[in-house]
Amino acid sequence: METTAMTTESPNGEPPAPVGGDPGAGRMGMWLFLGTEVILFAALITACVVVRLGVAGADGGGWPSAAQTRMNPWIGLANGGILFLGSGLVALAVRSLAAGDTDRATKRLIAALAAAGCFLGIEGYEIAEKFSTGLFPGKIGEVFPEGAAEAKRYDEGPGRVWLDRLKPSLEALGGKEYRLITGKEKAAVPAGPAQMLDSVRRNPGKNLAYEILGSIDKGEATASGAARRVFEANEAVRVSNTTADAENRFREPEIPVPPALPHGNLWATCWVVLAGLHGIHLMAAMVALGVPAVAGLLGRLGTNRLAYLKNAGLFWHFVTVAWVGVFLVVYWG
Repeated sequence: METTAMTTESPNGEPPAPVGGDPGAGRMGMWLFLGTEVILFAALITACVVVRLGVAGADGGGWPSAAQTRMNPWIGLANGGILFLGSGLVALAVRSLAAGDTDRATKRLIAALAAAGCFLGIEGYEIAEKFSTGLFPGKIGEVFPEGAAEAKRYDEGPGRVWLDRLKPSLEALGGKEYRLITGKEKAAVPAGPAQMLDSVRRNPGKNLAYEILGSIDKGEATASGAARRVFEANEAVRVSNTTADAENRFREPEIPVPPALPHGNLWATCWVVLAGLHGIHLMAAMVALGVPAVAGLLGRLGTNRLAYLKNAGLFWHFVTVAWVGVFLVVYWG
């Protein structure tokens, strides 16, 4: 359905003005608003980059890699492609409305909203997966260099919470074997303690459980020490898996315990802040474009909404470009 812009009569014979005010003023307001948004994202991205560069290699720990944080760059690239597809659809919707083709503009807006919904679905799945595996701010064990002063403060504070979460995982991994080997539990087993210990030593997960549970029982365990041991054990698995395909053997799964990484909570904070802020902006863009989309479905979309759609489209394009910065900081590494 084709709709023409509503106009008001001018008493002095000047050309009629579109209803809704001066489109140029609205455009200028949108550019000023986007300027503040650029400053916001640039400041946060720069802060994360400065933090990353400041810790990388400074204490022997470095910044967590994409493999260590289980961030798949291909998922980030795919999500970026979805956003750029949505931007293209929004630009086409603006062109269709300018030509008076409100039906096609509506369909393209709905397609762009569907693309954004797909993006948020993938991002939501990633957030849920990271939360369930403990790769979330405050849930990651901190790995410090040997003898670092920060390690003692960690052991006396937040490290205790992480160590309490670690113990049930270790019990599930090798608690029974540990109790049998140490004689704390009696059972009819075909192998003696020495043979059982040898079998445990060959299994990375059970060996980790045996060592840390022993330290806990002796009262020698510290959160920082346990975190370093967890990190080293999983790093050994990751290094081994890099040659698994070439050596024609199966890849070993990571040891299923709460994760421990150097600067892991710093990384997780950067990821949650940047990805969360971007997601909120994308939802705001969806609301902005949802208004003309609903108007089109109700048959009320006309060329008098063109200035609004152009401004909403500008915001959408900004959110798309902002994802490039988020991707480089969060996924690349």
